[in-house]
Amino acid sequence: MSASETRSKVLTDESTGSTAIEESPRNRQNEEPEQTSQTENLQTDPFNARISEIFEKQTVAFERQMMIKEEEFMSQMKEREEVKLKDLETKLENFEKWRKEIRLEGAKELNIKLHSEPEVSAELEHEGGLQEK
Repeated sequence: MSASETRSKVLTDESTGSTAIEESPRNRQNEEPEQTSQTENLQTDPFNARISEIFEKQTVAFERQMMIKEEEFMSQMKEREEVKLKDLETKLENFEKWRKEIRLEGAKELNIKLHSEPEVSAELEHEGGLQEK
């Protein structure tokens, strides 16, 4: 066979005069890898299929771990916020008690001062400002 015959054979039907080209198996094998896509190669190759399977499992496991970590973080943040809220509520209660105590002490001091100074006491009684409790 010559070099041209290795690539294709020309078949001639002597009765009709028609010709047909038959390609050799070597040419078809050379063209097939170019026509198949990489994804098909990955899916058909058992090694690549196994790697893809492992990768998918690891991806799912990683996503689960991230969700768990996110839930733990949110739980910790919620606990911290609750502690801060309780702390602020305690501080507010203490402030209210402190304010009441100061008002009572101030009122007692004012009351003592008013009763000890007759001219101030007389003015306030005249204006209706002094009321004994």
